[in-house]
Amino acid sequence: MQNHGGYSKEYPDLQPEIFLTETEYKSTQVESTEKYLTLIRRTDEAFEELLSYFAGEEDRNPTMTEIRVLDTYWSDHCRH
Repeated sequence: MQNHGGYSKEYPDLQPEIFLTETEYKSTQVESTEKYLTLIRRTDEAFEELLSYFAGEEDRNPTMTEIRVLDTYWSDHCRH
């Protein structure tokens, strides 16, 4: 499953939660990588929440149709 922000899009309000270095000076590549890894973490957290929803509130596995809709939503190849 793939989901991420654009590689070149700026997210001015996004504060990284994952840090690669402990220094104050960071190259643009390091800052971009930290933001990218933060977005991956948030995607994983959203997916875990989704799994918990089906296991808890629905008390069932998602249907194939639901899986396909979610797969399309999380895909970076669709235009949503």
